[in-house]
Amino acid sequence: MVRVGGPNPQVIATVLADMARGHYYDRNAASIVKNWGGSIPAGSGWTQRWSYTVPAGKKAMHTLLYDLVGTAIATAGTRVLIRRILTRDAVSTEFNYFAHWSTTDPFKYLTLTAEALFLAGDVVSCETNNNDTVAHLGTMTSLLVEFDA
Repeated sequence: MVRVGGPNPQVIATVLADMARGHYYDRNAASIVKNWGGSIPAGSGWTQRWSYTVPAGKKAMHTLLYDLVGTAIATAGTRVLIRRILTRDAVSTEFNYFAHWSTTDPFKYLTLTAEALFLAGDVVSCETNNNDTVAHLGTMTSLLVEFDA
C-alpha cells in the first residue's frame, strides 16, 4: 500500500510521472551505430577509432557490440587489445575490454551486452592497441539506442 501525501508527496508525484512516460523505447528512440574497420598497425599504442557524445536532452543505452581481428597473432607473447571507454565529467572508465593473443585463430566477438545507460554529455569511445610485429585488420562496432531523457 502506498500512502499518498505524507511527509514528501513530491517523491510520489515524480515516480508516477516517470512511470507514465513508459520505457525508453517509447520516447523518440533512434538507433546509433558506431563502426570502424581498417588496419591496426604493428607496434601501435592506444588509438581512438570512434567516439559518440550523447546529445543534450537525450540518454543512450549500449545494447550490442561486435569486434573482429581478422588474423591470428604472428608473434607469441604479443596481442591486440580493444576497449570501450565511458567518459563522464572528465573521468574515464573502461566498460568493455578484449585481448586477442591466439597465434592460430582470428578473434571474433559478438554479444548482447548488459545494458549500460549513458547520460547527456557522456562520451563513449572505442580504442585499439597492437604490440604484435604485424598489422591486423579489425572491425569495432557498437549499437546504441538513443532516446529522449
